[in-house]
Amino acid sequence: MMRDIDINILKSSEIGKLILPMVWHYLPTDEFKLKNTLWEKYASVFPNIWIASAFKGATEMTQLITPTRYHLSNQQAWLKMLNLFGKMFNKVLGIAITGWQRFDHYTVLCELFPVALPTLAVCLLTIINGDFNENVHKTASNLLGFEKLLEIDTFPRPQPVGPPPLFPGGNIHNSCLQLGNCITEYHILMHHPSIEGAFSSYQIMHNRVNTLHIDQFLPRARILLMNIEAINVQLEGELNKIFYPTTVEEFLAVNINPFLEKLRKLVKDADLQIIFHSAPEEMQLNSN
Repeated sequence: MMRDIDINILKSSEIGKLILPMVWHYLPTDEFKLKNTLWEKYASVFPNIWIASAFKGATEMTQLITPTRYHLSNQQAWLKMLNLFGKMFNKVLGIAITGWQRFDHYTVLCELFPVALPTLAVCLLTIINGDFNENVHKTASNLLGFEKLLEIDTFPRPQPVGPPPLFPGGNIHNSCLQLGNCITEYHILMHHPSIEGAFSSYQIMHNRVNTLHIDQFLPRARILLMNIEAINVQLEGELNKIFYPTTVEEFLAVNINPFLEKLRKLVKDADLQIIFHSAPEEMQLNSN
């Protein structure tokens, strides 16, 4: 990283005659941390530069849904920075709007490209226009075939999900939004007091369960399981149209299968406890 190298070392090396630096930064406006002194240093060494922002990835290793507002803010921060310091260089040669697929070669997939395509459209049009506004929002939405304006604030979830946009991969985009809703609902469900406090593995193992508590969560668990199973079928079919089989396998294994397995076990355990506690008392005693 050249950011921390002394300016005299950079000058004496004459590296400015050999390379074109790309200055990258992926944080939103309120977290943008490139110091003024950095631009002064680079301008004294490099006549021309590239810069790099991000339209996906660069937030969470396991990110499923692209946080559009976050990446839009990153573009806006860069535009502001260029207005302040761009004239210090002979030329800013361009901006690379990067889109990570993994944080490194050993981490899981983050947002798939069809999920992030609306964010890319918003970021590109913001850079071209010089800022984000209502016209940029409408143009991006129309170009990608959204029935209404595309979501800028994709979090928190759950949120209503409209019809699939018309761009290739639009069904994947929508299914991932629905999956994001379900995952949020799953975490809410698993923190339900009747699960955390009345349906622990210890209580299940010893058949010490009050079925009134099961009534508090089982209907929601069944619906959630049904919804994720439906998304699983739809996503597997749509993903196989675009991605390699290994990519499809990994995506489902990381983002869907763990939730299906835990929900199926939860529903099965609940059903077995209902059967056990509805049996005659002498049968319950024999089971214990």
